[in-house]
Amino acid sequence: MKLQLQLSERRVLLIIVDLAMVTLAVLLALWLWTLRDPFRPFSRDFVLSQAHWFPSLTALWLLLASVNDFYDLKVADNFLSSAFTLLRITAFMFLVYFLIYFFSPRNSLPRLFILFYAVLSFILLGLWRSGYALLLGRLPFQRRVIIVGAGAAGQTIAQTIRENLGPDYELVGYIDDDPAKPVFDT
Repeated sequence: MKLQLQLSERRVLLIIVDLAMVTLAVLLALWLWTLRDPFRPFSRDFVLSQAHWFPSLTALWLLLASVNDFYDLKVADNFLSSAFTLLRITAFMFLVYFLIYFFSPRNSLPRLFILFYAVLSFILLGLWRSGYALLLGRLPFQRRVIIVGAGAAGQTIAQTIRENLGPDYELVGYIDDDPAKPVFDT
């Protein structure tokens, strides 16, 4: 039996793992930040004192990812499209952060921590999304489709599937009562 995820389940999987990667990136960025300062040990108390970064960076990530169609399955299934979208989201995040930084009181927000976070989140999300594109966008996870009707309506349905659903569906062919119409997709 093949594992077949519904389209909505794929989006939920993308969001959940993305949020896990963002959370891990924040935690690792906090750890790297403490390595730069010997008077700031990485401890539970330190992480709790910086806990505001978890919801704020997660919310910013979700907003930027949604606006940039990062949860569109055609983007997620294509490695290059995912990589460019991830790069665009990271650039927007830098822009938003530095706008806030510019208008904040001097030395009230860390720069190095955000740099660590941006690099780590880009790497972690990039690895995750490339694995998703390589594995989940492939044959065992595809849905096989046979279109009833090989005429103009069937061809329109086939074109719509190709344009909007991409590799999530494998178009196998057509069924029609007219033997003169094609049976397999061309």
